[in-house]
Amino acid sequence: MIYGYRNRKRTQSEVCTVFNGIYPHTPVSQGTVCQLIKKFRETGNVKDVKRTGRPKSATSEEKALNVLLTIEETPQVSTREVADNLEISHSTTARSK
Repeated sequence: MIYGYRNRKRTQSEVCTVFNGIYPHTPVSQGTVCQLIKKFRETGNVKDVKRTGRPKSATSEEKALNVLLTIEETPQVSTREVADNLEISHSTTARSK
């Protein structure tokens, strides 16, 4: 297949080589180039579609910090109580401690 790039026709391999030359810290494979071309042909762009499912409620760092602060304030509290109070799983609380 041949693709246009700056008024010049290039193969998938050439597109990959040009991209990797410009962005050496984030190289892509020919397979990635192929997938992006296919996606563009099907949807008209290469943006990711919005994903379904439950959004993350907090980052792991936030959870860990909340657990540590709670335990620091009341050292005698159990990990189950911390989990219940912060509305996170017991296993998350135990890992953070």
